[in-house]
Amino acid sequence: MSKKITLIVVLLAISILAFVTSLFNSQIVDLQNKNRELQAQNTNFQNQTIALQDQNRRLEDRITQLLEQLGENSSSLVKIVAFKWIGGFHPIVGLLLEYPVNVTIQNKGAIAVSGLSLTVRLINKYDGTQIGESGGTNTDPLQSGETREIKAAVYAALDTSFDDAACVITLRSGNSVLDEWTRSIS
Repeated sequence: MSKKITLIVVLLAISILAFVTSLFNSQIVDLQNKNRELQAQNTNFQNQTIALQDQNRRLEDRITQLLEQLGENSSSLVKIVAFKWIGGFHPIVGLLLEYPVNVTIQNKGAIAVSGLSLTVRLINKYDGTQIGESGGTNTDPLQSGETREIKAAVYAALDTSFDDAACVITLRSGNSVLDEWTRSIS
């Protein structure tokens, strides 16, 4: 009888082991299937991300093209509307002086414009030679209908004569000139 009990216990242990192994194998197969599904989803998301990045690049290129067209159009809706020479004595380093200016720009368009830069050059108004170093600044996006005063500066040596001086103020979007003013400072 003890051989029968031992045989039953061994058969029962083998049956339980076979059942547990079958259960583990079933779970492993399920996990492998879920892993394949997740990998397929991940690949799909990566493909969607690449497609969206491509679409974003195309839209950015189109915006750049439109802004360049806007710059080529003489009736640009983003304009310089005021200029004020502040002047004053603001030493920078050694004999270099900073001369601040305020430039007001306005967006009369229906959409915000970004990527704007403003440069100010100091020139001789009669022969156009540059008599100072250019100053400039990039601006945050200019919203539709917004008017903004921008503080900028030009730089010149201590002994620079301003008798025939003028400022050339250039508003750009990328490489396109949206507006340009030349104003005498005296």
